[in-house]
Amino acid sequence: MKNQILVFMIAGSLLGCSSKSNQTDTAKNVTQNEPVEFYSIDVSNSIKNPEEVVTPFSDFVENIEYVPLQTTSLSLINEGRHGIISDISQKLIIADMNVFDRNTGQFLFKLGTRGQGPEEYTYVVDVEIDDERKEIYVLNAEPSKILTYSFDNKYKYTVSALGSESFYAMGNGNLLLSRSGSIKNSYYDYCVVNVDSKETVYKHISSIVKESGDFSKCKGIMKAGSVDEPYFIVTGKNQFWKYNKKWCYYEYLSDSLFVLNNRFEPVPRGSLDMEGLKITEEQWEVGFFKQNFFTWIIKSISETKENITIDLLGSNIVQKIFDNYLITYSKSDKKTKSILNPVFEDDLAKGVAKSFLLKISNENSKYYFISPDEMKDEIGKKGVEAFSTGKAKEFKEIANRLKEDDNNVTCILKLK
Repeated sequence: MKNQILVFMIAGSLLGCSSKSNQTDTAKNVTQNEPVEFYSIDVSNSIKNPEEVVTPFSDFVENIEYVPLQTTSLSLINEGRHGIISDISQKLIIADMNVFDRNTGQFLFKLGTRGQGPEEYTYVVDVEIDDERKEIYVLNAEPSKILTYSFDNKYKYTVSALGSESFYAMGNGNLLLSRSGSIKNSYYDYCVVNVDSKETVYKHISSIVKESGDFSKCKGIMKAGSVDEPYFIVTGKNQFWKYNKKWCYYEYLSDSLFVLNNRFEPVPRGSLDMEGLKITEEQWEVGFFKQNFFTWIIKSISETKENITIDLLGSNIVQKIFDNYLITYSKSDKKTKSILNPVFEDDLAKGVAKSFLLKISNENSKYYFISPDEMKDEIGKKGVEAFSTGKAKEFKEIANRLKEDDNNVTCILKLK
């Protein structure tokens, strides 16, 4: 899911995944080989004439659920405001390394401990939950490792994260590791590690890299470092998401869409054209000197039976310009629309408008956090009479019983 901290580049290297073979006995049956429908999504052109509108939840949300997170002296989330690292499953909510019951919001425990020990984490990049195995996985940046804890907060084991900047729990103890933004010795788009065997059971390298045989020939890759210690920076990110119980994959270098089969191999399902937004090395050097170039990165992709939704960020760090685009591709009419810097209005419960939504990787859902004082302010602005029925009434009742310095309320949206 996933991580709401946007990491444009993480300095580190993906040193490769040492695998005895691409398929072993530990590779579990995660998805089935089935016919897939192909899609062609033109991201580059879709942002040329974006809309600037407030988007009501009712346009794309089937249901909204509010889960207040219990407040104790041990469970405070960043002083009651927005959590930093979070994930949500059918059983647990994790926010700021605090673990809560998914249905009641009851505080369960503070996950693990921070420190330099082998069973501790120092800087957490992401967390994942496996409900069936009752395991929580914690991705630590330095050293690059993934720690596993049980649902009763007992440390179990650690596997190498291989320099990855993001990861996903696929089930059966398989973790999908996505490559880092920097490349030194070798390049893998993703690999799958099994936590039980601690072996790499599959690894995938982009066809673009295979065909070129040289990183410098790939658009979207920049040379960096010194002559003695060169490395490459990838200016975009691969993305993974789950739809219809299958893992889907966007490969940045080839602009291709895939679905992973039961051997974790990518099966083609279309294209997602970012070509017009990718920067060559020459453009990078000239633009950096003039300080007038934009970098583009896909923050997340989500999918329902009706739409494929892409969250795109265009930024110029020097000029402090950060433009978010919400791009929606309709599967039925094959049309694409784009909204610039979208604001989402909770018209279902008359609630707080938000400029961001966070994706849950293992469900067709999104979520966000709101604080009690935000809820109370909203009721004050619109009047109590606006919150008399349905979800709006529930919104008001939760706001009334919470104190302003209580923990956040988790808002979970089930998408249409």
